[in-house]
Amino acid sequence: MLIPDTNFFQSLDVCIDESHQCMEGLPGVLGNQEQRDNQIDRYFQSAICAFTSQWLPLVLEKNQYPQIEIEETIRESWRTAREDMLRVVNRTSYRSVLTLYLFSQTPIPKGITKNEELDGISGAVCIQNAFVQVQRLRGQHQGCRLKSSEVAVWIRNTQSYCDPNVTIKKAQSDLESRVYWTAITWDTSNSLTTNLRSSLTSGQQGACSEPTWQSVRRFISRSFPNHTTQDWCEAEMDLSDEDASCIICAAEVAKVYTWKNIASLREALREGVDEESVSFVWSALLAAIGIFESSVRPRLRVCERRLLFLGQQNRFNWYKVSLDYCLGILMLVDTIETAERFDLLPEISQIRQETEYESFNVLKYGLENTYAIPQLGVHTPTASSHNRRITASLVAFDPYPQLVVNTVLLMGRVLDEKFHQNQINVETCSYLSSILLNALQQPPQHSNITQNAEKYIQRLNLIQSY
Repeated sequence: MLIPDTNFFQSLDVCIDESHQCMEGLPGVLGNQEQRDNQIDRYFQSAICAFTSQWLPLVLEKNQYPQIEIEETIRESWRTAREDMLRVVNRTSYRSVLTLYLFSQTPIPKGITKNEELDGISGAVCIQNAFVQVQRLRGQHQGCRLKSSEVAVWIRNTQSYCDPNVTIKKAQSDLESRVYWTAITWDTSNSLTTNLRSSLTSGQQGACSEPTWQSVRRFISRSFPNHTTQDWCEAEMDLSDEDASCIICAAEVAKVYTWKNIASLREALREGVDEESVSFVWSALLAAIGIFESSVRPRLRVCERRLLFLGQQNRFNWYKVSLDYCLGILMLVDTIETAERFDLLPEISQIRQETEYESFNVLKYGLENTYAIPQLGVHTPTASSHNRRITASLVAFDPYPQLVVNTVLLMGRVLDEKFHQNQINVETCSYLSSILLNALQQPPQHSNITQNAEKYIQRLNLIQSY
């Protein structure tokens, strides 16, 4: 569910190792390589355990394990993974990149003291190191393709010579491109949600000038041609699961492109650049939003009308891309208001209003619809297939709970603003607040982030009741 296929990263490391067969004559190289692979795999599994342990209370058979034992397991898996990350940062590989990223997305469990939290590597450091490793790996691969110098220098733990005739297989190039795009989506999301500069692409004008984003823009144009949008939507064509999957995947790319433009505006306003630069970034952002609203959203609405007839993976992905897009627009409004650039708000007033309504509808859909997975802890051969599966809301299975929490917090601010401006009454406010509180009870509850957000929404609800 939007977690990258780990096989891509492992296969790419295998390709790199094959490209280094020229070092076979060096003593001890093969043995050392196998030892390093085993170490990286062990650290990788440790990060997976820490990341997935958040959902142990959900996927384990009820009443099988005491609550206190589950909580201790979550804490210990986090401690073990964090200790391993200190070793991963010095072992550059694509599996290391994924390992560092997974740990960066693992929330600090309840019961971890502030001193313990500070006494070790943080998730923020891990994700930045992951981006540095991506850049190093790509630099190595580009070095192997330099025809002008006819040499390729690969930087490992020791200096080595590589045959200048070594070329990277097409399969490796394809894998590298897929992994690099995955890393760009991480970088864009991290830049948007943490209000930090992006690491893999440029900031303020990156979405307009860099080849990567130019390719993304061309992909969006090909996937959602304007001249066919209205005819395609009005035709009410039969939408297969495969058709819906293609639409939602392309919409995910368009969402990332919109996020990148929003992050660029945040950087421009944060850095205090000149007005000409702000206007440039703002125009690019409006163009990106225009593409999504005119070409992408109509197709997503066609998918929405047929959600009951789509597979659960497509239903989940539709919910995810729709909620993430709403998060981007809500963060855009919050950024403009924080920077006190109220002169920009009228240009997005319509999309702002639509997003505020849409966010509640999408979140409510995520609460009322379920996703089913195999249940752990069922070993009896006589257990029915129904008992071997566990269902929970789409929100509960969201692989990025922090994004859900961020969205709910921004929606809470919207709700509070509308209430104090007398745009909604007490009854409506109470009903919408209950949706937000219910949403916060769905993600893993063994972190302080979710609990703090729930307290914030409850406090708003209490204030509004007076």
